[in-house]
Amino acid sequence: MKLPGLVKLLAEGDERGEAAIAHIARIIREAGHLPTTKRGRGASDMGVLEAANLLIAANATDVPAKVSEAVETFRNLRQIPVRKNEGGFDIRASKGWKKILVCKTFGEALEALFSINQRDIDDICETFNKVIGANKPLDLIVFRSVRFVWPDCAASVMLNIANADSLRDGFRRDADLSGKRIELQFGLTEADRLFLEEQKPSGRIHEVTVRDAVIRRLAEACAAMSGEAIEGEVAA
Repeated sequence: MKLPGLVKLLAEGDERGEAAIAHIARIIREAGHLPTTKRGRGASDMGVLEAANLLIAANATDVPAKVSEAVETFRNLRQIPVRKNEGGFDIRASKGWKKILVCKTFGEALEALFSINQRDIDDICETFNKVIGANKPLDLIVFRSVRFVWPDCAASVMLNIANADSLRDGFRRDADLSGKRIELQFGLTEADRLFLEEQKPSGRIHEVTVRDAVIRRLAEACAAMSGEAIEGEVAA
């Protein structure tokens, strides 16, 4: 996948359009967050790192002049520890989720989120069925989503596990935010937070959630580049 393809994938469903995403991509490429190479066949391939950087740039600020700063800041947000069994589901029990759980920064976690494959999804679903003690394994769907909050500089990586049977009748548009949510949060260090407070950022708090459809398109494109199998949606 080349940069134009990455831009097109991210622009699908974005009301700003492909031209706006391409403009953002040019800015962060000039800042070194995307590889700068010639066009055509000699252009660099885009992988999980580049997909993560462009996703951050497109969603962590609405000021084009600040997109490079947003990439640098959000990539380095630190994981906020969570308690074991929070919400009744031990996220550390699943090998699939551990790919993300071991990440120390938000940038690493985004790359891991794009790297989750079908085996990981199956493991998450199997773990969930064991935890709830279902007599018959539920037919589960796993949705991925990402939340950006700014100018406070916070982010979350989320998996939402839903029962497929409950979604078949009248599939809801917001289905990827229903069911059981497993969330990993990232934020500023204390030193970074003090610096941010000194800058006195103006404006209201913005919260942007990138839904599963976008994450899935990017993950599938990255998997195709690496030669991995494309993951399915449903795991029994």
